[in-house]
Amino acid sequence: MNRYQASVAALRRHRERLLAVLLLTVVLALVLVGVAQPISSKVAHGESARERGLKRLARERGLVEAAKPLGVLETQLRSSPLWQRFYRLDDPNRAAAQLESDVRGQLSSPHIQQIAFAALPATSQNGITTLGTHLTMVLPIDELTGFLSQLGGHPKLLTIDHLMVQTPEYQAPDSNPSLAVQMDLHGFLLLPGHGPPP
Repeated sequence: MNRYQASVAALRRHRERLLAVLLLTVVLALVLVGVAQPISSKVAHGESARERGLKRLARERGLVEAAKPLGVLETQLRSSPLWQRFYRLDDPNRAAAQLESDVRGQLSSPHIQQIAFAALPATSQNGITTLGTHLTMVLPIDELTGFLSQLGGHPKLLTIDHLMVQTPEYQAPDSNPSLAVQMDLHGFLLLPGHGPPP
């Protein structure tokens, strides 16, 4: 039994050593998790702050570089011929009358009949007043296409909204039927003190 007791004692020491190593491994794992995780999060947070700093620096550098072309764009905008396409009158009512007169000037054909104008309310936003007139007329197809192309080439900026065309129920081939046309035409008034000097 002496030998038996010696082997049991050796097994007990071996078991105690194994338990101590296992306990040491668990303690080291807990220490590593407790210490390493805050360190790794600090490193990750530091990288995020660094990345944010780099992005801010790049944005500021981009703003400085963008300021140069903005000055060029402002010069080009001030010298743009588009400003000449706006009405420039002190009184919106006079500008609306001028819009109607300009549109009437495009309707000089004898084939255009039943011309009627009705003023639309003006709206102002950011220094630009939108003037409007509702136009109704009866005219052949070819006159309508000519009228629309004349409006596109007009020296003032004119736009068309709510175009409605009524055609005859029956049309002979190669005919030029008369159409009943309604549209809202708009011109734009540049208010004093807005845009470049005239």
